[in-house]
Amino acid sequence: MKKILVVLSILPLLVNGIALAYLPDTIPAHYDFNGTVDRIGSKYEILIFPIVIVGVMVLFLYLSRYYANRSETKNQSQILQLGIAISVVYNVLNAYILMNALDVGSNAMSTSILQSVVGMILVVSGVCTRRASQNSFFGVRTKWTLLDQDAWKKTNRLGCVCLIAIGILCFTNLIDSIFLLVLSLGVMSIVLVVYSYYVYKQNVVKM
Repeated sequence: MKKILVVLSILPLLVNGIALAYLPDTIPAHYDFNGTVDRIGSKYEILIFPIVIVGVMVLFLYLSRYYANRSETKNQSQILQLGIAISVVYNVLNAYILMNALDVGSNAMSTSILQSVVGMILVVSGVCTRRASQNSFFGVRTKWTLLDQDAWKKTNRLGCVCLIAIGILCFTNLIDSIFLLVLSLGVMSIVLVVYSYYVYKQNVVKM
């Protein structure tokens, strides 16, 4: 899985580097959440996000090594799977952006593409959150989930459901703006914090 993660993370940088020779000097450089180009920039800007993805890969590999050193093989596997899933989604998005850049006349990105990318990342994150063991880096980490194993399990189970639900809403266009997305994630975060506290207190009373 480490090799797959490295290949998928470096691939966009290599592809975009080769594509520089065929790109015009200026290309669509930024899209709003509705898929419309809102800024034109230098063709070299097409290297920015691939470089960021390589940085993210380094972070995932570091976390993988951290879990391996602690013999937490389940968390190590989950973090690598999440990294691979994010890299696959980004490769699809990068290919779409690159095709638009090669054809300057195509100055809009389908809203459904952007929403599907966000939805896929949220769904994959939800699945990985559900399966994560108690740790300090990955999953729904609050003061109370880190103190109580049962609070961790129940809160992360709810977090999984919330992330998948928001991801599905993105797929179905019910969440069609960055405001609604941020609002949904904000409400989810508040609910999870309160729920983790509730579960922890319930367990303390039982003890």
